[in-house]
Amino acid sequence: MSQSENWSDYWQSESAKGEVFVDKSGNKHPELALFWKQLFHNFQGTDRIIDLASGAGSIFNSVNHQKFSTLYAADISDVALKRLQQDIPHVKVQVGSCSQLTFPDNSFDHVLSQFGIEYSTEEGFYEALRIMDFNGDFNALVHYKEGYIDHRNATELEGIDLLIDGSFIDISINIATAFASKNTATIQTYGQQFASVEPRVHAYCEKHKTGMPAHCYNGCKKLLQGYAKYEHIDVIEWFKNIQQELNQARERLQSMRSVAFSTDRMANMVDSLQEKGATALSAVPFTLAQHNKPVAWIVKFKKEM
Repeated sequence: MSQSENWSDYWQSESAKGEVFVDKSGNKHPELALFWKQLFHNFQGTDRIIDLASGAGSIFNSVNHQKFSTLYAADISDVALKRLQQDIPHVKVQVGSCSQLTFPDNSFDHVLSQFGIEYSTEEGFYEALRIMDFNGDFNALVHYKEGYIDHRNATELEGIDLLIDGSFIDISINIATAFASKNTATIQTYGQQFASVEPRVHAYCEKHKTGMPAHCYNGCKKLLQGYAKYEHIDVIEWFKNIQQELNQARERLQSMRSVAFSTDRMANMVDSLQEKGATALSAVPFTLAQHNKPVAWIVKFKKEM
């Protein structure tokens, strides 16, 4: 599955909020919203503003977007952009990678991104510089290697890998099918397979009680333990759906981890941007008091005559 297909499948989900960093209630973290509100406070209503790798519009939904007449968004997922336009109809959109934008040079006063432009590698940042007008500016929050979000993603991946590599869902399907056939020998065989992988998954979920691995594990247990209360076809459908979700989540999390910028990689990109004409460059950690690891890189630069 391509990156665009994976993200489009994600955005098809009604529950997909597209927020990488959330508070305890699952909503956009207020510190991120404040970051963008403070930035937009300095913008003029007629400024040309674009959000690169926008998703469904987390940045624009954080601010009083009605004050700004010229808003654009670019993203690899047409599904995400349709959701954005449902919320903010006056945003103009472009589907495609941020490394191959079709906008002319010097098209925008402000180029923005939140946990997105890095998916287009360094080329996305170079494109941002190209489409930025002279005296314009770039502001982004970028995934930080070994930071808080990256560490959380690694933990989530550990649980997903346990489930997928241990064939936890396949074994659960086999057990449910054996229940349906009422074949005692088959039930015992697959029960032994389940017992060989379940303790490791259980131990992980005891330590990490939220997230997709725990949701999957608890759902499987509930369906198998209460199998007689459910229709067999519904049980199998749930297993297959959650298996697909696990595979897609693993792809997304692996991708998120791979695009995160280490200190050395960020330093090298800053040097490259300077060579290409960027000025007033800065790349500093975005930290919060309640987390001992940086949440993101704050990357800023300008383009002067």
